[in-house]
Amino acid sequence: MVKYREFRWKIDGAYTAETMPLDRLMEYIKELMTMLGSPQHFHLTQVVSASTSPVFKVDEEAIPQIQTRAAQIRAGIAPLDVRRAYRKINSMLREDGGDAVFLEGAAEVIPFPGIRAPVPQAITGIQQPGSLDGRLISIGGKSESVPLQLETPEKVLTHIYAKRALAKEISKLLFEPIRLLGQGRWSRDEDGEWSMDRFTVHGFEPLGADDLISVVGSLKAVNADWPDDPLAALDALRHGDSESD
Repeated sequence: MVKYREFRWKIDGAYTAETMPLDRLMEYIKELMTMLGSPQHFHLTQVVSASTSPVFKVDEEAIPQIQTRAAQIRAGIAPLDVRRAYRKINSMLREDGGDAVFLEGAAEVIPFPGIRAPVPQAITGIQQPGSLDGRLISIGGKSESVPLQLETPEKVLTHIYAKRALAKEISKLLFEPIRLLGQGRWSRDEDGEWSMDRFTVHGFEPLGADDLISVVGSLKAVNADWPDDPLAALDALRHGDSESD
């Protein structure tokens, strides 16, 4: 016999169960399933009135994944698609003038601050030294700054440039795993999503295939979210802690 545990998603805002449009409710639930995964193990049993509160019976075998996702979200280390779904839900809640909480009984599993959370502001021109790991798939051009393309497990990175002499050395590793060292310029949009505007290469290191696989696995376990005040954090990195001298 399949064992279940019951969860309730309490959505407070402009809508009640009677007034929320069905397509809006389905949009909320779709993002929740993307965030938590294993939708085949979720069974919608009712929608409680007053606030809009979908109630789910969840198969016992899906509970460890819910617990893992909840911990990852709270720590800011969830996979990219999970973070995007979480941000999307909070954006929807802001649009609807509310907030939400995913509960098991009276225990809070995942909070959704929605309208109570500060709206992320767009930030541009953040400069920071760093490295890019991937497989070099393209290099070449007529300008002094030669464009490169780097294939990573998530996407192909562009807007990467190296001076001609350095590009000539890097070209020997075409279609091979490589680590590019240099200076990046980054931007963050209103949804809190970071993107690389440009990366100027100052050096490189060849990577073995095993090294690249190891790096990818390590990155998945690292909190890669940017700090709340990136400008202050970058200033601290550049100049150090004045009290430590």
